[in-house]
Amino acid sequence: MFRPNHKLSREMSEIDKKILLLLEADDERVLKLIYELYFKRLVAFSIEFVKDREIAKEISSDAIFRLWQKRNQLLENSCIISYLLTIVRNLSLNYLRQLKQETNTISFSSVYDIELHLNYEVLADSSWDILLTHELETIVNDVINALPIRCKEVFLLSRNESLSNSKIAETLNISVKTVEGHITYALKLIREKLLHYIILIFSIINYFQK
Repeated sequence: MFRPNHKLSREMSEIDKKILLLLEADDERVLKLIYELYFKRLVAFSIEFVKDREIAKEISSDAIFRLWQKRNQLLENSCIISYLLTIVRNLSLNYLRQLKQETNTISFSSVYDIELHLNYEVLADSSWDILLTHELETIVNDVINALPIRCKEVFLLSRNESLSNSKIAETLNISVKTVEGHITYALKLIREKLLHYIILIFSIINYFQK
């Protein structure tokens, strides 16, 4: 059974509620839903650090499977994407740690080696736990709330209601291309905001660790 968490008061999206109900019912159809909704996003997150698309895909698939395995441990108001990103972060970190051990030490002989080392240091920092479990959704929601009205409407229909671009276009009586433009714009702002936040966090951490 899911255990209530009274410390969190955020309002869950409808899709989170649906996924949690399916997980509670041990309904394996939820795996397909999670895969369709989040797999590409998980791969995109992992590949930023492991720099290998196939490895990122393996990590993302493993993360979804692990979510299924631990479905009875989830809180009743868990944020699915935050939970998945935390797993992906840990698996990506494990991969980089293993790579580092296998090569004994990163040689810094190339930009690639240096980038992998920096990625390892970033993922290993405990601040990721705060970012992924508490701050992520707040940051995203702040960006969404600041979007132009029509852009926000389109993005929420896509994000919360899981409507296709064509269905959104039909519902709002606009073109599919316009829908795609709104979603692309919203995702660009979210990505920039998250990247800025991450850079800021680690800049502050590095400053105080000097």
